[in-house]
Amino acid sequence: MPSVGGILRDSSHVGSDKNLLKVLSMRSTWEFKDLGKVKFCVGIAFTRDRETRKISLSQTTLIEKIATNFLEPPIYPTHSSMDPNVKLQCPDTTEKLSIADVKWLKALPYCSLVCSMMYIASGSRPNVAYVVSKLAQYLDCYCDAHWDTALQVAQYLYTTKDMKLWLGGENPNCLIGFSDSSYTDCPDTHRSSMGYCFSLGSEVVSWSSRKQKTVSSSTTEAEYIAAGEATRESIWLHTHLSEWKQPCNGATIMFCDNNSAITLTKDPIHQAWNKHIDVHHHFIREQVENQEIDIWRVSSEDNIADIMTKPLVGANFERLRNGLGIC
Repeated sequence: MPSVGGILRDSSHVGSDKNLLKVLSMRSTWEFKDLGKVKFCVGIAFTRDRETRKISLSQTTLIEKIATNFLEPPIYPTHSSMDPNVKLQCPDTTEKLSIADVKWLKALPYCSLVCSMMYIASGSRPNVAYVVSKLAQYLDCYCDAHWDTALQVAQYLYTTKDMKLWLGGENPNCLIGFSDSSYTDCPDTHRSSMGYCFSLGSEVVSWSSRKQKTVSSSTTEAEYIAAGEATRESIWLHTHLSEWKQPCNGATIMFCDNNSAITLTKDPIHQAWNKHIDVHHHFIREQVENQEIDIWRVSSEDNIADIMTKPLVGANFERLRNGLGIC
């Protein structure tokens, strides 16, 4: 710790190192210990690579705990978090279950398993955000298909428990976003799933996957709403970066894979095919006009947010997972 010259008067310090002065001032009021650089906090492990200026986040301990509590050995490896052929929906009310089946379903620790994986999906593994979000929509009306899918996610997390989310790097601080939606993929409400993610120079620092609050009448509307939600997140990130004295100059570039939605963000005229869209969704137009957001076209194959809106397997899943910075 560097030395500081000065005297203590009225619980204040004088010196040239502002950060050290803050610590000394805090110590005059509270008792605390300097534990050094953070290595483990709220269930997340941190590692640093000084040469590449990167930091990684992982939750191996929690994943192993989930595997111990919910999976029966032997745990076979799997490289897919969800079967794309499985459609999760509320159990058919017309189907009469036996008393034994009802008791078996109620005895399953479904809520505990899904809630544990929600923390992982929001902390360090955005590649499972979609399937976990889907499972969380059925906490009070799940069936054996939901339980089997939840176990598959836990099995996948255990298989890839050593993977980490890498942040930082040599690239400049430039906020870039991706938005996407999956049109009416909810069989119960016919609402669309939407997702977005933002990177800051390299890998993602913010992401979301959830069901839209309203029913969209077209893929354009679904993509437009998703881009609007991503715009709100962009403004929130800009505000925090400014508070941390790391402002991003210029408009935030955001990628979308729907040409009609991109046109709608830049067209101020309400036409017959879009006049039904709620006013608050047109917030993105104002941001585009003010040059706070710049919408660019990207192919569906290269849209990283695609992993937030649908189950993917094989090479596509691995490629977009790497794009998130998970390896």
